Amino acid sequence: MEHEAYLETVRSYFADDLFAMKTSGIRIVDAKPGSSVVAVTVDERHHNAKGGVMGGLYLTMADFASAIADWDENEINMTVSSSMQFTDMPRGNELIATCTAKRRGRTMGFYDIDIQDAEGRLVAHGAYSLMHRPLPTSN
Repeated sequence: MEHEAYLETVRSYFADDLFAMKTSGIRIVDAKPGSSVVAVTVDERHHNAKGGVMGGLYLTMADFASAIADWDENEINMTVSSSMQFTDMPRGNELIATCTAKRRGRTMGFYDIDIQDAEGRLVAHGAYSLMHRPLPTSN
């Protein structure tokens, strides 16, 4: 499947991910098997009580980006473990998460996610492990 068709298929599939897409406002910028880019425009709903970006936004971006990178239309995937390191305070109101596969095996995938701010500075780094299994068949 050509890149644009694959990207549109992924966007269509993940349109029902209401927490990431609707509640959090995350957009799918790019997707290929084994990689993805998602972005969000930060607004007041993303701020914690001190006015900073809530850590949960970074985690949601990383989880969503890794699910997209691991996605296969014939499988279901789920996060098994995740870690996030916060490296700097973001500048500007745009965050961009880039996910790349370290390895995607028969049942597990391992992904690195870098989150940058509007100036291209690394503000968080995540490592995610996902399990994927064939979709259940209906009788």
